[in-house]
Amino acid sequence: LEYSVLAPGLPRESKKQKLPRIMPDSFAVASLEIPTTALSAPSQVFVEVNPEKDPVEITYDNNQGQFAFDIRKDDIPPVLHVTFDGRTLLHGELISAQPVIQIRLRDENPYLVLADTGLLEVTLTPPSSGKPQRLSYRSDLEFEAATAGTRNEAQIWYRPTLTESGRYALEVQGRDASGNKSGALSYRVEFEVDRTKALRELVNYPNPFSTYTRFAYLLSGDEAPARYRIRIYSVSGRIVRELTEADLGPLQIGKHLTHGGWDGTDDFS
Repeated sequence: LEYSVLAPGLPRESKKQKLPRIMPDSFAVASLEIPTTALSAPSQVFVEVNPEKDPVEITYDNNQGQFAFDIRKDDIPPVLHVTFDGRTLLHGELISAQPVIQIRLRDENPYLVLADTGLLEVTLTPPSSGKPQRLSYRSDLEFEAATAGTRNEAQIWYRPTLTESGRYALEVQGRDASGNKSGALSYRVEFEVDRTKALRELVNYPNPFSTYTRFAYLLSGDEAPARYRIRIYSVSGRIVRELTEADLGPLQIGKHLTHGGWDGTDDFS
């Protein structure tokens, strides 16, 4: 069996495949694997049985066949998602000096696996120089390639220690194996780092409240305290309630709302 693929822009190349001897009143099935990565237009496959004319047949007119197929070009861009400590960052937010940044690139095409580090480019602009610095997979970034047979998603983990206080900028551009970019422009987010350990804001929300309120806070520094205490006083200066991490949950660097809250009850009456 000899077959060849005729596609626009590609040279015609013939390949041969040996079939088992076919006895009278029987048949054989041939399976052809044709790489389609370089194809993006209507193409044809030409097939010829017994191209060497051995054994000799009475006629060879029915030994040839052809069929057409169409390859659709992959023009759907991949989806890029960036999180800081597990959440999507708002522009200009205050974050920890030691964040865990996760970058995910997902493509709908299950056949062209995202397995190349060159598909994602990451740059960081520090406050001192103001110049973008491309991050290296050797020292800065940890790459997890997508695997065949699962969701086609590659990931990058970036765990920096940001030694300067000030405004940073992170830029990420991704593309799939077909070269489609995740966006016409790179994803870009600016964020603040303040290494001074301080609780800069603390208010309850909603205020006023009828049954329950939580606490909005702005915390700076390298890491959040493991233990803390909030005391609530009456207008006369009497302690009404004392809340700890057991009541409100752990704190995080940046501007957040506590997981737990206060129901307005008085523990000291």
